[in-house]
Amino acid sequence: MHFSTKLQQLEGKSTSVGNGSVLDSLLISNFGTIFSTFVSKKSLFPQNIMPRRELRFATLDNVKSDLQTLHSRGYHQFGKWNLSQNANHLADWMTFPIDGFPKSPWFIRMVVGMMRVTQGKALFRKFAQEQRMAVGQPTIPSTVHPATDNQGPNVSNEAYQTASVNRLLSCIDRLTAYRGPLHPSPLFGPLSYDEAVALQLAHCAHHLSFLEPK
Repeated sequence: MHFSTKLQQLEGKSTSVGNGSVLDSLLISNFGTIFSTFVSKKSLFPQNIMPRRELRFATLDNVKSDLQTLHSRGYHQFGKWNLSQNANHLADWMTFPIDGFPKSPWFIRMVVGMMRVTQGKALFRKFAQEQRMAVGQPTIPSTVHPATDNQGPNVSNEAYQTASVNRLLSCIDRLTAYRGPLHPSPLFGPLSYDEAVALQLAHCAHHLSFLEPK
């Protein structure tokens, strides 16, 4: 079982082992895997991965246009996530610089902090320039959403997709208009407004490149 899968299963559990938790023990025993994942630029930015669009965004309006095209015309899906899942994931991450980032387990904070100090700015420049990263990198479990609506039979998948797309569109409009203070990125550190937008453009291009309009 992949480490990130184990982490999602154990996050929030309070079962103790000695003076620490099961999560702490898992993190310690997987130190090499975690550290190599975060510190290896090659693992973060591989050259050959599954088929996807060559997609780059210059502005947030470009993201909105592509999102609306995918929603109105339908799409071919190359990755594991459909449009609803990608839209909700991107919306989550677009709110974090404004509202604050979720708190990660202490060991993850330590490893990411080491990355931020040693390679954060270099990784930011690479990600912002290439606008893509490796498939299957760990993410915050709460930002992984279901493929279909799970609130009951009265909401169709089409309505769920519309709500997901509209949520991301609203988040884009909010970030476009926002000029207040920004929370530092756990991995990249403090960012200017333009840098924060560049990071969101790269994140959107990375995920939406796995969906091709029909």
